[in-house]
Amino acid sequence: LGVSLADLVRRTGVPLLLYSPLRHTRGFPMQRFGTVLAPLDGFSFAEEALPPAEVAARALGCPLMLPRVLPGPRRAPGTGSLTELSPPATREEAALYLGGVVVGLLENGVQAQPLLLYGDPGLELVKLAHQTPESLMVMSACRECGAGPWFLGNVAHDVIYGSGIPVLLVPSKGHEENH
Repeated sequence: LGVSLADLVRRTGVPLLLYSPLRHTRGFPMQRFGTVLAPLDGFSFAEEALPPAEVAARALGCPLMLPRVLPGPRRAPGTGSLTELSPPATREEAALYLGGVVVGLLENGVQAQPLLLYGDPGLELVKLAHQTPESLMVMSACRECGAGPWFLGNVAHDVIYGSGIPVLLVPSKGHEENH
């Protein structure tokens, strides 16, 4: 069609359900979902995917998992020692943030659970998708920049092409106001 995925999100402004080329090579078979995954990074941009994720979890009758990826320990160059990239305060803040989101969802009758992961966001979300193959990932996508923190070229690109699970991209409205 000559239209990139970034252009499609920019032009339509509606959520797009993408099936991974890793999983679907012959049509789109019906799939049962066991979990809805909605990654959050603490910014309102990512939270714009929460309402559609909540609707999907309700409609599918499955729990909503809220992963947040923090930088994990890495080996310092030339040494065998690990360097801590995520200070305890950041971990505590992330846990409190996710806990607050979970409480709100539980009050709305949605079964939800937080999940803190450590490492590279794209890689960790792809690993999570492989661990939960009957899941649906719901993520925000910037309609204007095409290279935001959760869009193509970064985390969403990694998830779409590496996870093997369907991804619902939700165009962000608030993020485009920052352009």
